Amino acid sequence: MKVRFYLLGTILVLTSILAIRMFTMNVQADQVIMVDVMYFIPDKSEFILDDEKRKNAVDEVIKKTNGNVWDIFEDKNALGGTALGAPGDNDFGTNFPLVYKLPVAIKAGEGGPWKMWARLNRTADPNSFWWKASQNASKWTPPGFNIDTHGWNNPGAPLNIPDKPPWFWFDGIGNPDFKPGDNYLMLSNRESGVPPNVNLIDVISIRNDGKKPSDEEAEKLLAEQYKGIRSPFEKVEESVSPGGKLTTTWGRLKGEY
Repeated sequence: MKVRFYLLGTILVLTSILAIRMFTMNVQADQVIMVDVMYFIPDKSEFILDDEKRKNAVDEVIKKTNGNVWDIFEDKNALGGTALGAPGDNDFGTNFPLVYKLPVAIKAGEGGPWKMWARLNRTADPNSFWWKASQNASKWTPPGFNIDTHGWNNPGAPLNIPDKPPWFWFDGIGNPDFKPGDNYLMLSNRESGVPPNVNLIDVISIRNDGKKPSDEEAEKLLAEQYKGIRSPFEKVEESVSPGGKLTTTWGRLKGEY
């Protein structure tokens, strides 16, 4: 009887230890990173932050239908109310890249392959964006943008399908090789268009859990990840208070999630 209880106790202990280890491994292995495209690194990206200069540049490329420039678009269906697009005539060439910092927590060898999902809008023209990945923001994979291996190209969802939403998640092609620690993502737009048919992107979901992102998940994680973080569009406005003291206020283009 004692031997039976001893064996039973040993089995229960080993089962508990195995369950704890498996739970810990799953927690460490699965990671989901949501990237709000508005939060690029200003000094590593090529985005005209000055509103007037950017408007003039956008007007120029639309008029000439040559080249393109990143711009901000307000859209009630975009998460957070705004998205990025690059008006102009861009079908194959790259435009000014945007760079994002990604904190990767998993250990080497854990989790499944990384997958890159983009939340895109549905315009009259197919929507395409490139991406590259790096561990040091200087050496990128691939070295040049390649829509056949790293990007979101021509999702099969035409505008004339009435039951399709104006925004959708698309997994595209390519699996980045992210390492634990700081990693970097470079984004460039491949197809642009002119208003009102400008291809837009608002959120990128980088994950190794094999699941498809949802808007509800993105809103929750974005609120957690960007809490207390200033976007490149926050500007310092200096004003003089009634007491004569110089004060500083922060203005946001986007509201909090």
